[in-house]
Amino acid sequence: MISFKISHLLILLRKYSVKTKPVVIADENVLTSINNNSFKPKKHPGIMTPKIVLIPDTFVKAVENVIEDYPVKALIVKSATLARHLKGRIPPMEREEIKETTQKVQEQVLNKCKHIVVKNEDEEKRFKQMVENKVANILRVKIYNWEPIKYDSYNSILYLLARSPAEYAVLVKLFGEIFSRDPEFQPRSLFDFGSGIGTATW
Repeated sequence: MISFKISHLLILLRKYSVKTKPVVIADENVLTSINNNSFKPKKHPGIMTPKIVLIPDTFVKAVENVIEDYPVKALIVKSATLARHLKGRIPPMEREEIKETTQKVQEQVLNKCKHIVVKNEDEEKRFKQMVENKVANILRVKIYNWEPIKYDSYNSILYLLARSPAEYAVLVKLFGEIFSRDPEFQPRSLFDFGSGIGTATW
């Protein structure tokens, strides 16, 4: 009987496996053949039907060994939260972009407030404060609040569960495509340049 940890882990791995089909771009000969009804559009040589990538047992066992000291249910919930966060994450704005955006927002706010007449210093202070508050509120929406993720041991495990199955599946498909185009290709070294946990080594 499959253990509680492995069963939940398999569910998680299956959940984050990728099944996205690549976009097929037909060459001119294929398009001509389709137009001439030489073969059906859904059965031409350019069609690719990649198989679903299965996570190997060695991978699953390695992950199980890593998470054995942690409550699995909490890991599943938190790793799913991290996965959603990573999916919606965008790069931080450059300083110049922030400066330009801030300037545009200030101009827009001032333009909307140009009808306000300032009569003394107190009113001028209140006016400036009001403008600053409005600008700050708009910038909170316009500028993505990017913060670095500290990948300590626990967050690294969450990343392992959240992203490694999908990354593994993508890498298998990529290397499979390389092999189909050049069966004699035998890489002697591997440089995994990324922010993950070295899934490419699998």
